[in-house]
Amino acid sequence: MKLVDGAAVQRRVNRRCLPPLFLVALACQIDRSNLAYAALQLSADLSFFTRTVQGLGSGCFFIGYSLLQIPANAACMALGPRRWLPIILLAWGALAMCFAAMRSTAAFLVLRLLLGAAEAGAYPAIMFHLSLFYTPRNLGLAYTVVATATAVAGLMGGPLAAGIMSLDGAAGLRGWQWLFLLEGVPPLLLAAALPFWLPTSPLTASFLSPEEQQWLWRQVNGQEAGIELVAAAPAEDGLEAGSGVTPAARLETALLRGPEPAAAVAAAAEPGAAEPEAQPSAAARPAGPAESEHAELLAAHKRAGGKGSEGGEAADSASPSSGGRGGGLRAAARRGLADPRVWVLGLLMLLVDVCMNAIHFWLPTLVKASLQGRLQSDEDGDEDDAAAGGAAAALAPAPAPLHAAAASGSLALLAKASLLSALPFCGAAVCMVANAWHARRTDERRLHVAAPMLTAALAWGVLPPAAAVGPGLAIAALTVAASGIWATHGPLFSWPAALLDRDAAAMGFALVKTCGSVGAFLGPFLIGWMADLLHGYTGAMLMLAGVAAAAAALVCVFNDAPS
Repeated sequence: MKLVDGAAVQRRVNRRCLPPLFLVALACQIDRSNLAYAALQLSADLSFFTRTVQGLGSGCFFIGYSLLQIPANAACMALGPRRWLPIILLAWGALAMCFAAMRSTAAFLVLRLLLGAAEAGAYPAIMFHLSLFYTPRNLGLAYTVVATATAVAGLMGGPLAAGIMSLDGAAGLRGWQWLFLLEGVPPLLLAAALPFWLPTSPLTASFLSPEEQQWLWRQVNGQEAGIELVAAAPAEDGLEAGSGVTPAARLETALLRGPEPAAAVAAAAEPGAAEPEAQPSAAARPAGPAESEHAELLAAHKRAGGKGSEGGEAADSASPSSGGRGGGLRAAARRGLADPRVWVLGLLMLLVDVCMNAIHFWLPTLVKASLQGRLQSDEDGDEDDAAAGGAAAALAPAPAPLHAAAASGSLALLAKASLLSALPFCGAAVCMVANAWHARRTDERRLHVAAPMLTAALAWGVLPPAAAVGPGLAIAALTVAASGIWATHGPLFSWPAALLDRDAAAMGFALVKTCGSVGAFLGPFLIGWMADLLHGYTGAMLMLAGVAAAAAALVCVFNDAPS
C-alpha cells in the first residue's frame, strides 16, 4: 500500500490551478474597469461622455452581469469550466475591443451591458473549478488568492494604462482607443491557452500519479463542501465526546481502506461508530487499492458526467450525500433564501459594493481632479488646469507649437493620474490578504468587517478637506479608503458558509452576490450623477462616507445566531 504526501499534492495543485484562474480573474477585472482610465480622455473627445453617462455605463455592466448569473452557472455546469471559460473569454475580449469604435451614448451603454453579460460566468466558473480540487477548508483561501486579482488589477492598471495611452496619435488612434484594443487581447490569448493549461478534474490530472489522483478525489468528495475563510470555532470542530476523531475522519478512513460494504461506510460516518485504527498523519495517508480501484472510480466519474472526462466535472462537485438533487436543491433554496441572516448579509454586501465599485470606476478621475485642485468643486483649480494643459485646451484651435505643448501637458497629466491611481490598490492588496489571514487566525469575523468599513468611512469623510490641502493628502485618504473596503473581502464572503450547510450556503452566497450587484450599479452611477448635479465631488464623497458607516453599524448589530 503506497503512501501519499498530501502536502506535496496540494503544492502541485496550487501550481497548476491557481495561476491560470488568477490570470482569468485579472483579465476580467482589467477589462471591466479600464473605462476608469479611458475616461480621462473620453470626456474631451466625445461630447456625450458626461460624468452621469460615465457612471451610468459603469453601472450598466452590472445589469448584464446580474441577469446572466444563473444562465452562466447552468452553462458552466453543463460544459465544465475548461470549456466554458474559453468561450466567455473570447466573447468579452472581442467586446472590450469594440469600445474603440463607439461614437454614441447608446453604443456605449449597450457595449457595457453586453460586457457584463459576457463576464457573468467568470467568477462562478472559477469557484466551481476550485471546488473540484480543494477541500472545504482550503477552498476559501484558494479563492482569496485568486480574488486578489481585483486589487492587483488596480495596481497594474494605472501604469499599464499610462503606457498604452502614451501611444496617443499612433496610426491615427487616440490613447483611449489603443487602451481598449490592446487590453482586449489577453482574454483572447487565455482562451487559446486554457484548454491545454487548466486541468479538468482530480481523476484526470496528468500532473498527479494514479494514487494521488484517487487520494485527492476522495479528499474533496468525502467531506461537506462548504466555503470557509475563517477557522471554525472549537465547539464546531466536530470532535466527538471522549474521542479525538471527527465523524469526517471516520468516513475518510472507511473510504481509504478500499471497497467495503455500504453499511460499513455508513457506520463509519455515524457519531456512535467504533473508533477506527490509528491513522497515518495528514501528510502521508494511504491511497487505498491503487490501479484497479482508480480505474473503477474514473469510469464511474466519466459515466456520471455523461460527456467523458470533461463533462464529468459536475460530478466531482457533488456531495456524497447529494442523492435526489432536485428536491435537495429546492430544500436548500428554501433554507438559504428564507434565512433572514442571509438577507442582512445581502444588504451589507450592497453597501460594501457601492463603495468598492465607486473606487473601481472613479479612482483615476478622482486622482486627476485632486491634481488639478478640482475635487471639491469644478470651479476650483482653473489655473492648475491651464498650467497642466487640460484636455479641453489640447483640442482648441491653436498655433501648432502651442497645440503640441498643450497636448504634451495633457498626456503628462493623464500619465501622472494613471500612475498615482496604483497607490491605493497597493494598500488594498496588502490589507485584503492580511485581514483575511488575521480573521482566520483569531476565528473572528465581525470586527474584521466593521473596523475596516469604519476606517473607510472616516477616510471618505476627510477626503474633501484633505484635497483642499494638497493632492498628496487626498491620495493618502483614497488609499486608506480602498484598503478598508478591500480588507472586508475574506471575512465577509465566508459568512454564509459559517451560517448554513453547504447547499443552502451556495444559495445564500448567490443571493448575497446579487444584492452586491445592485450596489455595484448604484455606486458608480451615483458618483457621476452627484458630481454633475453639485459641480464637484464633495457631496459624492460624503455620501460614500455615510454608506461605509452604515455598513459598519449593520455589522455591529447583526445577529448571526440561528433563529
